[in-house]
Amino acid sequence: LGEYLGLTLREYHLYKKSGNNIIRQFIQIKRVVNTIENSDMKELAQKLMLTIPEYWYHVPASSSGKYHPEYSLGEGGLVRHTVALVRTLNYMFESSDEFNSRERDMLRIAGIMHDTRKSGSQTNYENYYETKHEHPLLAAEAVRTLKGSSDYNDNEIEIIAQTIESHMGKWTTSKYSDVVLPKPETRMQITLHQADYLASRKDILFIFTD
Repeated sequence: LGEYLGLTLREYHLYKKSGNNIIRQFIQIKRVVNTIENSDMKELAQKLMLTIPEYWYHVPASSSGKYHPEYSLGEGGLVRHTVALVRTLNYMFESSDEFNSRERDMLRIAGIMHDTRKSGSQTNYENYYETKHEHPLLAAEAVRTLKGSSDYNDNEIEIIAQTIESHMGKWTTSKYSDVVLPKPETRMQITLHQADYLASRKDILFIFTD
């Protein structure tokens, strides 16, 4: 873990001892990354995680607290919501053979990345903290930046991006934006939206341990 974070073992223990919450968040997200079945897809997920703005590890899933359960509020709440979403996907996969292993991994990666631009870029966040209605499109574009690499499949990257773009389901408009988000149409898009919706319900609680 320390190596993946770019920390020496001593630095990692010092950070954990000091209660630095980014370490706790990283441990949680790494647990769901480790459920990815294909090694090249896990590498893709790790590569994409390096593009995530730092604020994502700290902010709550909901700035107002109206639309998410208590565990996803406060420091690191958005990470916990993301972990809950991927755990929900994994439960859904256990009960159905609808998707093959690569499709399951694409959904897991889409789940990990779906809210990574919730307040836009790091600069956007530092200038003005808000939930951006178009955040699914921004997160999808971040995924598309890895297109053209011989290490990854461009078609799979595009499927992941399009799945992220439609994760808001029927909530495609906002009075604060002119952007109209796409609705989910494919089975993968619908499944990601359903998992995101379930992971946002206040009466469905997930347990988190360090």
